[in-house]
Amino acid sequence: MIREKLWHKSINDDNIYDGRDQYEVLKLMYIEDTREMLRRYSEKLTKEEIGVLQDRCIDHSFQLMKLSFMIRANYTGSLGKLWQAFWLNPAMFFKVGGKKLTK
Repeated sequence: MIREKLWHKSINDDNIYDGRDQYEVLKLMYIEDTREMLRRYSEKLTKEEIGVLQDRCIDHSFQLMKLSFMIRANYTGSLGKLWQAFWLNPAMFFKVGGKKLTK
């Protein structure tokens, strides 16, 4: 067991959610970050792991569109994210979308 301190963790009390609206957090943290993980690491992930990330991205894209209708803004950006989600995995898009529409 190593008793030597290998790094120093500093906390500055900045919360990445502070001061951001729900739309921006959902778009940046849940959709764009997930797409970036897929882009960077897809060759190192298993098919199941890729499927989980694609499912998550598609699900959050539908949530973003729903939020756009609720706040009555950002329709174009939300529709663009939904379109990108479709191209990730069209079959999964319809599967996830069907579940979202029947709720």
